[in-house]
Amino acid sequence: MSAVSRKATVDSTEYHLGEIEIALDPSRPEHILPAVETARVGVVDVGCGLGQLFVAKGAAIQPGVACYGFDIDPSSIDYAIAHWPQKAMFAVAPAEKLPLPDGSVDLYVSRVALPYTDIPRALREAARVLVPGGRLWITLHPVSMTLAEIRQAARRARIKEVVRRGVVLMNGLVFHLSGSSRSFLGIKDSWQSASRMTRVLKNDFTDIRISTGRHFLVEATRRQR
Repeated sequence: MSAVSRKATVDSTEYHLGEIEIALDPSRPEHILPAVETARVGVVDVGCGLGQLFVAKGAAIQPGVACYGFDIDPSSIDYAIAHWPQKAMFAVAPAEKLPLPDGSVDLYVSRVALPYTDIPRALREAARVLVPGGRLWITLHPVSMTLAEIRQAARRARIKEVVRRGVVLMNGLVFHLSGSSRSFLGIKDSWQSASRMTRVLKNDFTDIRISTGRHFLVEATRRQR
């Protein structure tokens, strides 16, 4: 492993360890986790990081309920497997192609991972792995976050970051207007709007509830087939 790769791995692990601290501390303003007590079939966390959902809420999950954690970062999955393999089955997998059979879970969780994916495909995959009546619980990125990041990068004269965030802004606008995800200059990130998310979700989900307060939270129920 090169020195750059080692640094990236360390930085990623340190970031996710910070996320575990947040998950364990309800007093933190960044803290937001779903209720897991009602799951009876299975729980999947897409973009699970080091497995913080299961570290923080594992004791509340009913015995016998299958738990799965997927992330595209191999170092995060390696860490989760090494430290708490008993809490969930962890594996490297993208949101657009989960290694689960149809109707495997009744709770799908994804905390700010979908903004980095092909959102329509990821949501179709969420619908596939959920049982009819299963719950979707996801957090997203509002446009205000992207605009704030552009302003911050501009104030610090970080031109590359301004350009990158400009691409994110454009990707989000394309998604908002067309409902399709695009990748430009290898950047897939986007922001999301409540109106577009409602339209994308309504094909497979009902009872759609969106909160754009402190957190951009989307909850929905898998339609009956």
